[in-house]
Amino acid sequence: YDNIRKYFDAIQYGASKVDQLLPVSFYGAKDKYLQAFCKQVAKAKSNGDVEERKADPIPFGLYVQICRWAIKMGNIMLWVWTVLQWNLSARSVNVEPLCFHNIRVFEDTLQIKYHKNKSDPTGENTKPKYVYANPSNPTICSFLALGIFLSLNATKFSEDEHLFRWSKDKKERVAAKNYCRQLKELIHKFKDTVATFIRIGHANAHGWRKGGATHATSGTKCPPQFHLLLNMVNGRW
Repeated sequence: YDNIRKYFDAIQYGASKVDQLLPVSFYGAKDKYLQAFCKQVAKAKSNGDVEERKADPIPFGLYVQICRWAIKMGNIMLWVWTVLQWNLSARSVNVEPLCFHNIRVFEDTLQIKYHKNKSDPTGENTKPKYVYANPSNPTICSFLALGIFLSLNATKFSEDEHLFRWSKDKKERVAAKNYCRQLKELIHKFKDTVATFIRIGHANAHGWRKGGATHATSGTKCPPQFHLLLNMVNGRW
C-alpha cells in the first residue's frame, strides 16, 4: 500500500515542480483507488499472502541487550555504531561518513551535524543533533563507547579523520553494509532472545531509527510534540 501511495505522491510532486495543476478528477480517482487497494492489502495480510519486509522498531530493552552482546564479543565498532545510530535516530548511511569535523563539544553534550541527509541532499539546511552521556548505564553511554573506540584505533585516526571508513579509497556505503551484516549475524546468533522482542525477519538496522523515535514518544510521561519529533528524526531540528 505504501509503495502504491508513493507513486501518487511522485505525480503530485512532479506537477508542483513544473507549476501545473492536476485535474480535480485525479484526486477523486486517487482516493477511491487507494481506499479500495488498502482493503485488498488488509485482506491479503489476514490470509498471509503479503510478504512484509519493513523493519520492526527495536525497543529499548533489546537495544541495551545488543550493546551488551557486542561488548562481550569484543566488537567495539558494532557497539559504538549502534549507540550513535540509536541516539541520533539516524540511518546507517548517515552514521557511516561521520568525521571528527562533524562532531564538536557543546557544553555537556556532543553536537553532531551531518554533511547531508535524505531530506536535504545538498546539506544546506542540516541541523546539529545532540548526544548526551549516560553515567548511570555505561553499556549505552555514547561518551564511553566513543572514548574506547577512539583509544583502540588511535593510530588509524592519525591518518584519517573518518570514524568508520577505514581507508580513503573505500567506496561509499561499504562501512554501512559491513555494519548491517555484523548486526544481522549477531541477531541470528541470539535469535531466540531477539524473537521475544521483535520478529526475526523484520530485524535490521533501520529498526534503530524507528525504535529511538518510538522510545522518545513513549518512554516518558512528557514526550516531545510529534511534529518536533519528526523534525528531529528527519534532521531538521
